[in-house]
Amino acid sequence: MTGSGGSSTTKQRTVSTTDDPSRAAIEKMYKIYEQLNSAEDKSLLEHQFGELLTAVHGSEKEKRLSSQFITRFLEYFPRLEERAINSLLDLCEDDDVSIRKQAEKDLITVCKKLPHVVPKIADVFAQLMQTNDNSELSVLHNSLVSLLHINAKSAIVGLYAQIKTGEAIVKDRCFKFLTLKLKDLGPEIINLEFEKRLLSETRRILPYLSGPEFKVAMGLLTDSKILKTVSGQQAIVDMIGNHLDLKKDVEPTEEQSIKRLIIYTDFLLQYFNALVSSTPFVVYYCTRVLPNLADNMVLADVDQKLFYSVLRMMADVSYHVKHIDAAQAKACLTVVYNEVLQYLPHPPPEDSPQPQFVFSFIECYLFVLHKLGGQCPEFFTEDADKLKDFRIRLQYLARATQAYMKKLREDLQNKKGEELKTEVNREKILALKTLANITAVIRDLFHHPPSYKTQIGLSWRPLARLGGVKRKSASGADTAAVEKPKVAREGPLQIYQPPSGKFSGRAGNFTPQRQGGRGGGQGNYRNRFRGGGRPFRGGGGGGFRRF
Repeated sequence: MTGSGGSSTTKQRTVSTTDDPSRAAIEKMYKIYEQLNSAEDKSLLEHQFGELLTAVHGSEKEKRLSSQFITRFLEYFPRLEERAINSLLDLCEDDDVSIRKQAEKDLITVCKKLPHVVPKIADVFAQLMQTNDNSELSVLHNSLVSLLHINAKSAIVGLYAQIKTGEAIVKDRCFKFLTLKLKDLGPEIINLEFEKRLLSETRRILPYLSGPEFKVAMGLLTDSKILKTVSGQQAIVDMIGNHLDLKKDVEPTEEQSIKRLIIYTDFLLQYFNALVSSTPFVVYYCTRVLPNLADNMVLADVDQKLFYSVLRMMADVSYHVKHIDAAQAKACLTVVYNEVLQYLPHPPPEDSPQPQFVFSFIECYLFVLHKLGGQCPEFFTEDADKLKDFRIRLQYLARATQAYMKKLREDLQNKKGEELKTEVNREKILALKTLANITAVIRDLFHHPPSYKTQIGLSWRPLARLGGVKRKSASGADTAAVEKPKVAREGPLQIYQPPSGKFSGRAGNFTPQRQGGRGGGQGNYRNRFRGGGRPFRGGGGGGFRRF
């Protein structure tokens, strides 16, 4: 009876587990857990641990248990490490969001035990951030923060791997995560070694970033301690210079590339200083960018904004030019001089149509000539005829400039307070600064020999006080505010044109020929602009044209 009873019980249990294979599998998993937990040398039970790995493809409860049990014993089975982690990653792709979230949390425990897997897990978590489930996204954010605490340098490698090659939504969410979370981590995590790794990873992904993505990536670097050192500032200048390939000509038809160049340069302006020279960028703009754009680019309305932006950046980087050798300075001066001549005609006969001056462009060209001329004064002094011809053109420009300044001052006379803050009056004030800069350069170039001592503040950059020491401004007035080019949000690009009257009443009829110096004449200059030079025409209303 007893034997018969025992046989009956065994048969009953067999039926039960056969009818519910999931229950049998779970019981087996618990037995394996007990074996592993009690074993002194767990590595001898590799086969049993391997059975836990297969459970990730079982029922919902099997998946949950397998995630917990794999995490608990993974460290004891190095030969099965890769397979075990891949099993957990399979759970991270499960259809059930609760299983995914558990596996994601369990992987953090794995990383604490095995820090060398942090880059791979960070990469996977970054990919998973494309989820549409907000609760899972919150778990991923918390998990990534945990990875940064475990090994920040390794975590950033995984995240930047996805920024480099991931889908647009993944890149965007990675950047948002880093922008929000990095600033909250303490100095024990965001230390010098981490910042070096961040800079290194930024260098690696740079070719894969759009303009807006570049701004975000650079924003993550801006507050780092490493960029407050001269070596760090030089490193980032060199990094972007290498990416741009400063020995390669700019292709004028690649508008997006030109826009990226402007964005990159604008970012770097804050790092050029007395110890970090902008000279390589000055040479690049003058010899590789400007000639190709000026000769080949057909300037439609939108393209004129782009061209003016390039001119402004060329002027900005010239502010900190230094240690430029005579040959480079002369090459740059030659290009800029030949270009500015296209905007500086000889005085026409009294009864001939009068040209219109594009003062915004001229300010940029003359500023660069003034800066580089100080590095290579023989450019003008070695050729008396060239200097004489140039001064004739400048003298005619000066007459137009003074007439325009007179009208602007009359327009602004007796205006105060809020009245000066209107858009029209702000444009006039900015125009006055542009004209004052042109006047200052002309005054210096009429010295014998030409002088390059006047400090000039570019019209689109804010003023910064330098110790309260009064200096002569470009307009000739005493002032304590002297230009220091620093990154600032610029207003709308504007091209200022002269008021109606002698210098613009018959504007739009000037058709200078391209000068020699880069392959000879190019025919009618106005034919390079859509509509016969439409954006450069003045008219009877004062001639304020904005982009």
